[in-house]
Amino acid sequence: MYAGRTIEYSSAREVFYHSSHPYSIGLLNAVARLDTEGEALITILGNPLNLLYLPQDCPFQLRCPHAMAQCKSASPLEPFAQGCLHACFKPLEALI
Repeated sequence: MYAGRTIEYSSAREVFYHSSHPYSIGLLNAVARLDTEGEALITILGNPLNLLYLPQDCPFQLRCPHAMAQCKSASPLEPFAQGCLHACFKPLEALI
């Protein structure tokens, strides 16, 4: 979920190992790892939205490295694999 909207729906295993939404990918990239020492964490650029003024379009577009003109409209949850949904216009191959 991001800004009160479901952006990816799948099993926990699928989200951890095969994330498909830029926000999920960003969160997983920001997790500290125990098997590496001294590496800087990768953060998601920008600031979270003010939840009092939620946009009608994609809530993550201002922070998304893959944002495009189409993101000015809200992306519906669409299937990309069996039992997996995500709300992103960018093709899955372009996110990996």
